[in-house]
Amino acid sequence: MVTKNTTRDRLVAELTAERRRTPTTRQSESHVTPWFRSLENDEQFRQLLEHMRAVITEVDTEGRVTYVSSTVEAVSGFAPEELIGRTTDDSIHTDDLPELLSLQQDVTKGRPSARAVFRSRHKDGLWRWVETSAATRFTAADGTIHSVTFSRDVTEVKQAMDALRESEERYRIVVESSDSIVVESDPIGRTVFVTPNIEDLLGYTPEQLIDVEPFQLIHPDDRPRLVEQFQKAVETLATSRLDAYRVRHADGSWRWFQSAGIGYRHASGEIRFLNVTRDITNVLSEAKRRREFDARLQQTQRLESLGIMAGGVAHDFNNLLTPILGDATLALSDVPADSPLRPHLERIQRTARRAAELTRQMLAYAGADEIESEPVVLPSLVHDMSRLLETVVSAKTVLEYDLSPDTPPVLGDPGQLTQVVMNLLTNAAEALEDSDGRIVVRTRTLDLEDEKTVAYPESPLPAGRYVALEVEDTGCGMTPETMRRIFDPFFTTKFTGRGLGLAAVLGILRAHGGAIDIVSTPDLGTRFQVLFPPAEVRANRPAEDQEPQSDRTETATVLVIDDDQDSREITADCLRHAGLEVISAEDGEIGAEIFRVRSDEIHIVVLDSTMPGLSGPDTFDRIRAVQPDARIVLMSGYAKKSASETFAHKSLAGFVRKPYLPDDLVTTVRSALENRDA
Repeated sequence: MVTKNTTRDRLVAELTAERRRTPTTRQSESHVTPWFRSLENDEQFRQLLEHMRAVITEVDTEGRVTYVSSTVEAVSGFAPEELIGRTTDDSIHTDDLPELLSLQQDVTKGRPSARAVFRSRHKDGLWRWVETSAATRFTAADGTIHSVTFSRDVTEVKQAMDALRESEERYRIVVESSDSIVVESDPIGRTVFVTPNIEDLLGYTPEQLIDVEPFQLIHPDDRPRLVEQFQKAVETLATSRLDAYRVRHADGSWRWFQSAGIGYRHASGEIRFLNVTRDITNVLSEAKRRREFDARLQQTQRLESLGIMAGGVAHDFNNLLTPILGDATLALSDVPADSPLRPHLERIQRTARRAAELTRQMLAYAGADEIESEPVVLPSLVHDMSRLLETVVSAKTVLEYDLSPDTPPVLGDPGQLTQVVMNLLTNAAEALEDSDGRIVVRTRTLDLEDEKTVAYPESPLPAGRYVALEVEDTGCGMTPETMRRIFDPFFTTKFTGRGLGLAAVLGILRAHGGAIDIVSTPDLGTRFQVLFPPAEVRANRPAEDQEPQSDRTETATVLVIDDDQDSREITADCLRHAGLEVISAEDGEIGAEIFRVRSDEIHIVVLDSTMPGLSGPDTFDRIRAVQPDARIVLMSGYAKKSASETFAHKSLAGFVRKPYLPDDLVTTVRSALENRDA
């Protein structure tokens, strides 16, 4: 194993051998007293050496010091007499001995520029950096060859140089590892330096951008603003922040950047502008997506809140309509055909039915209306409605049909899909405002290769095949502000109308898993595009044979439980009018107690689904606890599907939706009675 000491001994031996070599030229030799010794007592010379922190040293062929200037103490801490007779190699750092050997070889070969930088141990034990130049070689009086070196302490210079290199290396690492671009420009904006990562971010090599015409790659809309900010920074030499602006990528696209920079005076005296530029394209895109997501979330929450409100209003409104429609119908059955009261009662009945249709639209918006799904061929549906649709539009309007015959069916409720077509056409007709124009009703198959952002649903529509129903008009069009509100219940831009048509359309689409997109331009027109997934067509199953119901009209006792007094009373009146015995209860607690006491005489219960106190489902359970096979007909202002979900697995005997016609109520109750032994 070669130790560090062994290496040092070998290097010292090489240095000694090199010093003993005869010089190649005789001009460097002298037999006179060296000039530097004669200047030893020169005060100016001594001050010069001290100012330079320099030392003159003379060594013999063994490397021993034969002379050293008095300035050595200020540099090494040793007095001259402490060094005379010592070997200079003893104070040199082992790792730097090769550097000293190289110097000695250069001196031997007569190279006047021989120079070495190495570490020498100070008297305090610390290492100092020393720069040594070989001054001369001469033959001493004893015939030996001596070498003279001129040395000076360069520790502070070396430390400053090392710090500068470290700083430059640190700067290089930061720049190369950063995703930002560092650009240096001259006073008119020409690039004089740019970091290599420009190619990764913008597709240009640094060489391609040097001396490029100033601001050529900046978007024209952003250029004036950036030029103004740049000129101000150059004039004031102040820090400047360049807000978001666009830069053309090598592929022609635009990228968003943001910069911060400062003007400064270069070592050449020229004003320069140095800025750090960051690509914020993805940041802005993500911020935009976040804003859109938040907006969709708020819209969804708002629509859900409005849907809950609309459903609650529709339910309460149906309770109000039930006695109006029921009483008007009962009264009509009791008055003669020529009675002067009959027209008034018929008008009440018609108005109540229109109001009931309004509540159904509200429930459709809430997504709580009844859906009887079956395969529906939209072209056929529109064709069958053509007579009805023509009555909606003005005589000045041209109504056109573009119905693709190979459009696949969709799974949905024919009645509600009819309502979608009618509401969209009515909206288009109103947009024309009784002026000349054109409306096109179109059906087609649409294949989306990529996901599509639509007005509804709030999330992008997945790629795939869809059945499209389009209603396009040449009417007044809509502003963006109007388009944001068109699905709000009761919002309308007309002086007349309820503003529920498009809200109902949205509710129906929500229930059917459909989507809707809107393209509209003020004064040019609007296109509504409704999209449904195609239905999987299945073979129709033959209807099961049903046993004919008997026509028994025996008297039975019905327990009516309803918290709304008017609704409860009209229900009782309708059943009594049909020859049934009725017991009434104003809430669930009373109704359940009546049934417990009189269950042997009560044949069937008509139960309201929504009640305060003891709820409809809890009342149901109380009754079934008394009589597990009790027949219970559910009555609700909500659609059957929505109301029945609350009574899942409770085997209802029947369902009546408010407001109802008396005949519908009686038919449902009698049907349940007839099947009580089934």
